[in-house]
Amino acid sequence: MKEYFNTETNRSLVQSFLDRTIDILDNGGFLTFTNKAQNELDYLTITEFIEKEDIKEAIYSLVIEDYYRGINESLEGDFEVCAFRVFINHTEIYLKYGLQREGIQILIFSTHKPFLRMNQPFLN
Repeated sequence: MKEYFNTETNRSLVQSFLDRTIDILDNGGFLTFTNKAQNELDYLTITEFIEKEDIKEAIYSLVIEDYYRGINESLEGDFEVCAFRVFINHTEIYLKYGLQREGIQILIFSTHKPFLRMNQPFLN
């Protein structure tokens, strides 16, 4: 995935992505999990007591400093995809989701504990 550097233009792009996310959720949008993301969430539910509603709350709480990677097009070009580092129930989570270009779906691609250190280019 792309990594945007800490510039005003890039911060504005990511903030627009976050603003659009909230607009979609506030206007009837819905979360859909890929099979991979659902399997990861099932594991988190068992091991960390993290559920779908926790993911939704985490998405609502995202701030620009949580940015990790993206914004990229999905393989089919129907979603704009971005990844964030979030903490849910004191557990670090790699959260990657996409916003449907034409519609109100938010597709969750990944929800797992990170395998590597997650740099956050907008944190400082």
